[in-house]
Parts: sequence; structure tokens; C-alpha cells
Amino acid sequence: MKIIAIGGEPGTGKSSLMKSLMAILGTQTINNTEKLVPYTIIENSKNIIVLGRYDGEGYAQGTDRMSMACQPNVVSFLNNNKFDVVLFEGDRLFNQSFLEHCNKYYDLSIFLLKTNDEIKTQRYEERNSDQNETWLKGRKKKISNICDNMELKWITSLLRNNDMNDQLSNIEFILEKLNES
Repeated sequence: MKIIAIGGEPGTGKSSLMKSLMAILGTQTINNTEKLVPYTIIENSKNIIVLGRYDGEGYAQGTDRMSMACQPNVVSFLNNNKFDVVLFEGDRLFNQSFLEHCNKYYDLSIFLLKTNDEIKTQRYEERNSDQNETWLKGRKKKISNICDNMELKWITSLLRNNDMNDQLSNIEFILEKLNES
């Protein structure tokens, strides 16, 4: 099973990139019966799912809307189901322990989005973010730790995501990796 993890600090465009990627991949069937591990099935020639919720408007999407304690449920879900590709983005699963687990048992690719600080600040303001400076510093440190992790750094691709041109290039790059599976 190929797992594609998209991460980055708040405001780097993870949810926007995932929504665009999902639209390109094909028709979606939302399965809301899995309350602990919500996912969306992408109906095309591959057996692809996207973990998280993408059934509403707003910025906090994906795995960010899952339970804080979702990781053991996701591990069990992946162990008991077979998919060609599993995609996810967001804070709940983009952490060292889950990424290390995925790297050990699956074919993991990590895509880490980077955005200029000015653009991130603009995005926070546009969405009326209430994330305080301490919380944002914590997320920055979390991402830094993942980048420094010797087990993960060799499978991590850093992708600039400042504008739509960057996003289109990132989508093309991720699709190439997805098609390698």
C-alpha cells in the first residue's frame, strides 16, 4: 500500500492542495459510517482513499477534524483494509510516530509544504484564524522535528506552496509519485 502524507505548518495550503488533488483524481464517495476514521473513496481506476473529512466548507478540514486520539484507530483501519493508495493531510496524523509507523509497514512518501511567512500571515488573516503564537510555534517545532528525523528525512520532499503556480506544480509532482505505485 502506498501512503502519501501531506504536511506543513498552518497556512501552507495543505487543505487547499488536497481539495484540488481530490478534484483531479475523480468522483468522490464520502463514507460517513466510519466515525473514528472518516474517509473519502476516490472512484477511478485505482483503489484510492483520502483520510479525513472534506464534506464542508472552511479551512480546518482533513484529519484536523478527526479525534485527537485517532491514531490507534487509523493504524487498525489500515491493517484491516487494503487500498492501493491512502492520502492524508493535516495535524492529527502528520506526526513522527504515525509517519514512522507508515514508513515501517507501507510505501510512504512525505510532501512537506513550505510557504513564505508573509503569505502564511495573510492566509491566517483571510480565514480569521484564532491560532495563538504559542500554538503556531509548537506546530513549527513539530514540523522541524519531522524534517530532522533521520528515518523520515530521506523520503520527504519539500514543496514551495506560495501561489497557484506552485500548487499546480505540486499537484503534478504528487500525481507522478501516486502513479509510481
